Amino acid sequence: MKATADNSKASSRHAVWRDDVLLFLLIASLVCAVIQITMGSAVRVTGSGDGCPDWPTCFGSWIPPLEYHALMEYGHRTVGAITGVVIVAATARAWLRHRNELKLVISISATLALVAAAGLIGGAVVLSELDPGLRTLHLILAESVAATLVFALVSARYASVLEASARVPRAIVALALIAALFTLLALLSGSYAVWRGAGTVCPSWPLCGGAIWPETHLALLHMLHRFLAFVAALVALWAGHAAMRLRFGLESVAAHEIRIAALLVMLCVVAQILLGAANPWTGFEQWSRIAHLAFATLQWTLLTLLFLMLRYPSRRGNAENG
Repeated sequence: MKATADNSKASSRHAVWRDDVLLFLLIASLVCAVIQITMGSAVRVTGSGDGCPDWPTCFGSWIPPLEYHALMEYGHRTVGAITGVVIVAATARAWLRHRNELKLVISISATLALVAAAGLIGGAVVLSELDPGLRTLHLILAESVAATLVFALVSARYASVLEASARVPRAIVALALIAALFTLLALLSGSYAVWRGAGTVCPSWPLCGGAIWPETHLALLHMLHRFLAFVAALVALWAGHAAMRLRFGLESVAAHEIRIAALLVMLCVVAQILLGAANPWTGFEQWSRIAHLAFATLQWTLLTLLFLMLRYPSRRGNAENG
């Protein structure tokens, strides 16, 4: 009886791992979520937050007027709606085909709840005339959607490995987690600084106008963001390098993917540093500001992925620090 139950459970995990439809829906959801956050950055940078003064309609109509700011804002909402539809499809697939996989079902269901909450808060942002606190909460929920989607994707891709991790040194796992959290803090602090009017107060990099200590409250807020970003970059590069040096003693399902994820993290951090410097160097051009938040979201997503893969790399493998 026990052997039959174990075989049934293993078969269930194998089914999730080979469910290409579910994997496609989860990857599509994650891509849509990142695009949605990037679109939100574009709306903010271009000053299109009031492009549609009402919600969920735009000037009382479901079809927005052919005006730049209205189209930008409504495009952001449309991508959000598409993201929600794809996540609903992924959630339905998980519940109908893989309800025994609790981690998968819980993570994708949590994602759906976060999407609904983000949509409602997005509406409140518009109706409150772009309140900075609500905008920060809206971004937190959007970034949380990306994180829970990553967990759902790892659960589906490596369903057979999420119950017993390899012996990856805890320090490396902790580094990836700390890097992810500092990245999120830096991301949120940067967005909040922009909403408080501190986004463009420092015309040089890395110092603020050449001063070692910021001279105004807004400059201090801006430099706090840069400090958090520096710490996040440092720890992320450290975690990526440590993950790249891991040597897996036995065959590991995720060993190759871990090294790829670590490499992508380091490349993303380098790109993010350059984009951060490009903001003042280009006079805060719109493209550099939009790309800066887009890569911050990508860095947060990749670090979440790396953390989860290090935390649950293989049921059979073990790793040693190279």
